[in-house]
Amino acid sequence: MKFNSGKEMLDYIQSGKDLYSPSEQLYIFLYNGYGSIAYYYISNKEAEELRQTNEYWGASLGPGGKIVDSKEYYEETPYEHWDGQEYPEDFCNRYYMLDDWEEADYIKED
Repeated sequence: MKFNSGKEMLDYIQSGKDLYSPSEQLYIFLYNGYGSIAYYYISNKEAEELRQTNEYWGASLGPGGKIVDSKEYYEETPYEHWDGQEYPEDFCNRYYMLDDWEEADYIKED
């Protein structure tokens, strides 16, 4: 899967769909209701093992991920941010041009 812009990629993630890039070994998902995202670097082998579980990948990953908070998050929380803060769209602008994005499939329980 390929995106035409960072915004398109972010919209996809913020719609609740997780992404994985085998070439970058990068897993990205929506982190909170403010539109923040989180990401992990996981090997292709680990990604395949996660696929086999048919469970939500993020539930199986412990420490080691990074959070990219949205502007909305900072507007609604008492935490300060700094000039030069990277926001989710900035992050996606760095990675949207990869042409090997895959939806990180799992069976969602309703």
